[in-house]
Amino acid sequence: MSPFIEQRISKYGKIFRSQLPGRRVIFSGDAELNRIVLQNTGQVFKNDWPRNFVGLFGRYNLLLLEGEAHKVNRSLFVSFLSIERIRGGLLREVDRQASLILDSWKENSLVFFKEETRKSRSNVLKFINKKVKERQQQINDGCEGNADDLLSFLLNQSALSEEEIADHLLSFIFAAHDTLSSAIPLVIYFLEGCQRAVDQLREEHIHIRKMMESRGETELNWTDYKQMEFTQCVINETLRLGHVVRYLPRKVTKTIQFKGFDIPNGYTVIPALAAVHMDPSLFDDPQCFNPWRWQKESSSPARTNNNVVRRRSAPLPRDGVGQSGAVSFHSPSGFGLRLGNRGA
Repeated sequence: MSPFIEQRISKYGKIFRSQLPGRRVIFSGDAELNRIVLQNTGQVFKNDWPRNFVGLFGRYNLLLLEGEAHKVNRSLFVSFLSIERIRGGLLREVDRQASLILDSWKENSLVFFKEETRKSRSNVLKFINKKVKERQQQINDGCEGNADDLLSFLLNQSALSEEEIADHLLSFIFAAHDTLSSAIPLVIYFLEGCQRAVDQLREEHIHIRKMMESRGETELNWTDYKQMEFTQCVINETLRLGHVVRYLPRKVTKTIQFKGFDIPNGYTVIPALAAVHMDPSLFDDPQCFNPWRWQKESSSPARTNNNVVRRRSAPLPRDGVGQSGAVSFHSPSGFGLRLGNRGA
């Protein structure tokens, strides 16, 4: 949590008024108010991202769309990232890609994750640009074939313009890169200081590998993924401590009242998610990396407040479209990292 937020919450409480350049702002470290804001986006609240977002990601960016336009376009991505598609091939492909990257590192060599991430980003961008050009040429030549990816899905299943498709792809890449590229190194960082968690992860993954070998298989399947219960606890705790998504600015469209506070029309409300994640009334010893707080048998407040990290038990209108797959993308990466060719 930033010193700016921490100092003011200590002085003024979980909800306080401030100013940013050109904005009148309400910061909220209150879990209940944050839930209300996120649940009512598009109604009492609307997106209030900086103006340069439009120039950077395009006017058809899913982050910026509201109302029916957001609903229709979001449904396209939800359809593509269905559980059936993840089970059918995406999970295996992520597992394969994670293994390829890990296998490219020399045995017992010193790996700088920052540099490896930079290389991966450059390679991904080159690959995407190449594929877009190839697909456009295939369409022009009438020989696209049966390509089963997001680009083909958007081209074949919707009436989106080229500008809309380009904006959606860019926002999709940004959303995935900005979160996953932060979360995966954070898992490594936190595990480095918790050998007990590493040992339990290794034990869980060795058990899964033995199950795979007993089936005569070498690739993860959906059943294997669902067996990664402690892995899920590690991911939850990393998301709580890592503050991967920090702020979600929303503008108030009409004056509302909350716990004696007046939040005036026109103000920007910024749910300070990190403040909630570090709230000692919600999490015992919040500064400590403790994945066991998420286990089913745990009596920790995190078990009853796990919607603070996951945001709630019921879906929100603007839930991340890749929510179903995001955790499954983290899990194979950790599986390969713990058990790849490291002699575990």
